[in-house]
Amino acid sequence: MHDILIIDDESKLLEVLQKVLEREGYTVLTSSSGEEGIKIFKKMQPKLVITDILMPDMDGIELIENIKQENDSQKIIIMSGGSRNLAADFVLTLGVGFGGDATLTKPFSIEDLIEAVVGIIGTAAKRDDI
Repeated sequence: MHDILIIDDESKLLEVLQKVLEREGYTVLTSSSGEEGIKIFKKMQPKLVITDILMPDMDGIELIENIKQENDSQKIIIMSGGSRNLAADFVLTLGVGFGGDATLTKPFSIEDLIEAVVGIIGTAAKRDDI
C-alpha cells in the first residue's frame, strides 16, 4: 500500500514534494492532473492524498468530492497559492468544508509539510523497521 498520493499540475513542485516525503520514508505516487489522480487513487488507495486546489482540468473541490465518494474517511491535505490571493484562501477554507483534513498555503516550508503529514498519518515505517 502506498502512503501518499500528491496531485498538482506543477511538475517541479511534484518532484520536490515526492523527494522530501520519500526521504522521510513514505512511499509516494504523483499525478499532474485531477482526472489522472482519481484513477490512481481508485487503483492504489493511498493513506493520504495531498492535492492542489486550483488545477486546469479539475478543481480540488471536485477532486475531493470524487475521492470522498470512494472513501468517505480518506485523509486529504489541500494546498494552494495563499494569502497573496484571497480567492485561494477562500477556496482552501471551502475545501476543508468538503472534507479536507488540513491545508498548506504555498509557499510552505518542508517542516510544515512534514508536520502536516505526520499529524494526519503518522511517521513512515522506515525500511529497517519492517
